[in-house]
Amino acid sequence: MKITVQVKLMPTPSQALALQATLHACNAAAQHVSTVAAQRQVFTRNDLQRLVYEETKAAFGLSAQPTVRVIKKVVDAYSTRQRGASKAADTPIRFRPDGAQPFDDRCLSWQYDAQTVSIWTSAGRLRGIPYVGENRQLALLAATRKGETDLVVRKGTWFLLATCEVAEAPLNDAPTDWIGVDRGIANLATTSDGTNYSGRGLDRYRRWQLRKRAELQAKRSRSAKRRLARRGRREQRHNKHVNHRIAKDIVAEAQRTGRGIALEALGGIRDRGRLQAPQRAMIGSWPFHQLAGYIAYKAKRAGVPCFEVDAAYTSRSGVPDAVTPRGTTGPLGTDSSVVGAVSLDLPTSSPGSTCATAHARRGCLPTRPYRTGTRCRSARCAPSPPLGPGQPGARPAGCAAGRTRCAPGEPASAQARYADGAMGLGAVSCPCSDSGPGPGSGSGSGSGSVKSPASVRRGRRMRKMSAHWSAS
Repeated sequence: MKITVQVKLMPTPSQALALQATLHACNAAAQHVSTVAAQRQVFTRNDLQRLVYEETKAAFGLSAQPTVRVIKKVVDAYSTRQRGASKAADTPIRFRPDGAQPFDDRCLSWQYDAQTVSIWTSAGRLRGIPYVGENRQLALLAATRKGETDLVVRKGTWFLLATCEVAEAPLNDAPTDWIGVDRGIANLATTSDGTNYSGRGLDRYRRWQLRKRAELQAKRSRSAKRRLARRGRREQRHNKHVNHRIAKDIVAEAQRTGRGIALEALGGIRDRGRLQAPQRAMIGSWPFHQLAGYIAYKAKRAGVPCFEVDAAYTSRSGVPDAVTPRGTTGPLGTDSSVVGAVSLDLPTSSPGSTCATAHARRGCLPTRPYRTGTRCRSARCAPSPPLGPGQPGARPAGCAAGRTRCAPGEPASAQARYADGAMGLGAVSCPCSDSGPGPGSGSGSGSGSVKSPASVRRGRRMRKMSAHWSAS
C-alpha cells in the first residue's frame, strides 16, 4: 500500500527564493492549461498534452519534464472534480500561486546518506539542500520510497511529501469475531467491547478555539490578524492527532485478538436534514470521515479486515424485541451507542463471524440465560434449547412471568442480570421472587418495559400536579 512521508526542507534564503519562483511559474502554467482544458473540454492526458505542451513550455520557461508534470496535475484535478461533481465542468479549476507541485525522479533526487536533495527549479538545479525528519520516518523513506514527491510551502516553511510503497500484512481471511465501532459526536467512537472514546475534551477544545477566533476577529487590528494566522490549522492538527490515536488503538486491539472491524456507513449524514445555526458548526466540524479513513488504512496495513455496514437502526437492532432510543440508558447501564456498536458486529452484517459468539451475545445459549426460545438471526443457527427447571435463570413451573426469569428467593441484585432483552436491557422486577421488585422496576411487575428518563420526569410532574390540586 502507499503512504506519505513528510520531511522538512532547510533551504538557504536564496534557495527559498528559487523554490518560490518555481512554484509560482508551475502554478501559473497550470492555470493556463486549466483554462484551455475547460474551454476546449479536453480532460484526457494525451489529448491535452498534444494541445498545450509546446505553448506552455515556451511561455512559462519550464523544462520538458516539469511541463509534463504540470499537465498531469491539471488532468488529476479535473478527474477528482468529475468524481465529486461539485461544480460545472466548464468552470476552470483555479490553482493558487503557492500550491503544491509534484516532481518525479527526473526532477528531484534523494541522497539518503548525506540527508540532502537535488531539485530542479526555474533558476537551475539546486543541489545539497538538507532535510530533517523523525528517525522512524527517515528510515521508512530510505527503504520504501517509490513514486513522485510533492513540494509544499506552509507559512514560509518548506516540506517534501514523498510517496512510499510499504508491504501489507497478510489479510486475516477467517476472523474469530468482529469489533463493531459506533461513531458519534458526544462519543467519538464506541466499540462493541465497551471501550468508549469520549468526545467531550475535543468538543470543549473546539468551542474554545471558536471563541478565541471570534475575539480576535472582532478586534480587527494588525496584531490580531497576525495571531489569527498563527492559530491557523491548529484545530485541524489537534483533530488529526486525536483520530490517529483512536484508530491506532482500535486496529491494535483487532489485530491482537484476531478480529475484524465493522464501521457504520455515515456517508451523506450532513445532508439528511436541516440544522439550526448552533448545530451547523458542531456537525460541520465532526471529523467522522477522517476517523474512518485512518481506521481503514491502518487496518489494511495490519492485515485486519475492515468494512462498512448500513447504520440504520443499529442503535436499537442489537437488542431484539426492545427499543433503545439514542441518548438513553441501554444494555447493562451503557449508552445506546454501545448497542449500536454491538449490533454492527452481528452475523447479519459481518459475514464470517462465528455463530457461537453471536449466540452467547444474544443469549441463545445456556451460558447466557437471559431468554429462552430465542432464534439467532443467522440462518445457520437453530432455536436455542429451553432451560431446564434446575438450570440457573430458569423459570419455576407455573410461573406467569413471560419475559423476566429468575429463581424464587433470588436477591434483587441478581434480578438485574435476568433483565428484559438479549443483553439485559434495564432491570425489571420478578413476580416469582420473594424479595420484591428489583432495581429500576416500575409499578407494573414483570412487564419488561423500560421507562426513559423523560417518561420518569413527566410522571413526577404529573404526580406533583395531582397532589397540588388534591390539596387545594
